[in-house]
Amino acid sequence: MTRKRKSTSIECDEDAVSPGDSIIQECSHIRTREQYCSTNNGLARSRWLQRNHPEHITCFEGVPTHKNIILPLSIVIVKDYLNMASTKHDRLGNPILPTQHNSFSHVNAAKSALIYLYKSHGPIEAKLVDMMRDFMQGYQRRVAELKEKGEMKITEGKEPISRDAYIFLAKEAILSHSDHLLNIMSHTFLIMCWNLIARATSCASLMLYYK
Repeated sequence: MTRKRKSTSIECDEDAVSPGDSIIQECSHIRTREQYCSTNNGLARSRWLQRNHPEHITCFEGVPTHKNIILPLSIVIVKDYLNMASTKHDRLGNPILPTQHNSFSHVNAAKSALIYLYKSHGPIEAKLVDMMRDFMQGYQRRVAELKEKGEMKITEGKEPISRDAYIFLAKEAILSHSDHLLNIMSHTFLIMCWNLIARATSCASLMLYYK
């Protein structure tokens, strides 16, 4: 365990900031800021940081958070972090083999969260910003190449759930006894979904028929 040092990280407590800082924070939505804090918490709790760069995390009791991260991180460390974020790892922090790449948006979110952490503390070095921009441009090209080769899914983000998963969720929602309002809302929502699905199927059939 490293010796205790003063943390230079941010507070996500909205009540802890000055009036001027609260106005600056309006540049990003509160949900976005919460997402950034969650991502930075993940960095603080990662075995990668604790194992490879223990000098950048303070002594902590329990579970570390973004408050335990000591800034600034060197350009090399940030580059290694983004590279680590670009691939999937198991719970022990070991890379999954064969290598599985994360989406561009996933890595970009990690970059944005780190920039938020820096800016909430003070100015961020221009060279660091340039490096992160270049890294993301390079990774965007790599993702495009992986998709072209069929080594990565073409789709990115949310995908439709399977039929079995939809039936399971619908059944659980309708049979809910703990929340009567949820039961009513779910029943109404599913009826509307069914009508929409039926209408879409009908329109698709007509288009095929008249084509």
